[in-house]
Amino acid sequence: FLKSLNDLKDQTYARLCMSVEEEKAKNDWFEEVRTREERASHQLRQLQKELRSEKADREKDVSTRDEQIRKLRVELEGIQKSTLAQIAEIEAEAKAQEDADRQAFIDRESALRAELNKVKADLTAKRKENKDSEDALRKRKVKNESEVEQWIAKYDQDVGEKDAELNSLKAVYADEQKEIARLESYFAEMAAERELQLEKERKLAALRAR
Repeated sequence: FLKSLNDLKDQTYARLCMSVEEEKAKNDWFEEVRTREERASHQLRQLQKELRSEKADREKDVSTRDEQIRKLRVELEGIQKSTLAQIAEIEAEAKAQEDADRQAFIDRESALRAELNKVKADLTAKRKENKDSEDALRKRKVKNESEVEQWIAKYDQDVGEKDAELNSLKAVYADEQKEIARLESYFAEMAAERELQLEKERKLAALRAR
């Protein structure tokens, strides 16, 4: 304030010493300076306003990207957990079914073999009686042996189907792992891009601060 007052005193004294033309020229010069200063101040305020707006937009974009990345990571973790749980459940079901089928086959085979042994014993005992009874028992033996073979074939078929289903699920799991790897790479690229953008903004802010 004191400096401004001294300047005003100096200007007043100088004005008293000037001619009318000099006074007018001096006033015109002061008016031009004032106008330029007001224009520069207005431009500065406008630029500061635009800078604040741009910074707010940038921060909003960064926040939006962060939220998208967070949601994608949560979704990805959910997919991984769901897939692993589903595979574990299917493997457990397949094993339980395989064990049940194996036990059923063993029980059935044991029963059929017991019956076959009984038939053989009966055949030996009755072979002495007559040829007709011997033929009937032989047919029954063939039938029982055929049933045993059918049960073995059915067991092999069931096991093969379960193995094929398990292999198919493992292939699906492998595909999902590839997709997970692709998404992780995409997230890494997005994070690197965001870091690069933030670094540019910091450099720009540092330049403007100068």
